[in-house]
Amino acid sequence: MPSPDLRDTAPADRPGFPHLDQPSQARIRELVTQAMPLRSLKRTGRRPLPFDGKTIATACGVTPALPFWYEINVHRTVADGYLTDIRLFNKTADDPDLFWVREHDDLEDATVHLERYDPAGDVTPPRQMAELAPSAAELALRIARLQLRVDQMTQHYRALVGDLLATLHQAAA
Repeated sequence: MPSPDLRDTAPADRPGFPHLDQPSQARIRELVTQAMPLRSLKRTGRRPLPFDGKTIATACGVTPALPFWYEINVHRTVADGYLTDIRLFNKTADDPDLFWVREHDDLEDATVHLERYDPAGDVTPPRQMAELAPSAAELALRIARLQLRVDQMTQHYRALVGDLLATLHQAAA
């Protein structure tokens, strides 16, 4: 039986070599890498959000005097969408780190979200709040500490948002 001439036939016509018309393993790996998101953003209480894009602005404020700090990022996706990524890191083991990610259709929506975000929602009550029947003085002290924490978080967050929005404005100009 004569051997088939592989030079003159289309890949589908090559008997015994059906794999020759398929992409190579290297090309498959290249296509998978292109299709896979390059990054993944951690989210509190949810699965990480995979996305392909780049960070267009970031602000981070670590202050030694505070027991926490915020990091705020704005990302642009390859699909021309935007992501806001608000992260709260706590220096104490009692308070969890929080990661809030939200998708936006345009940059204006993302900036409005950052301006309207309320960091008071990130405050976790101290464990002593669950204690039964504290004295009035103890209760007033706990409330004052909690209000101080809310005020510190709000001021810290607002300062970072101001820096981030200034960075975005300069980049757009």
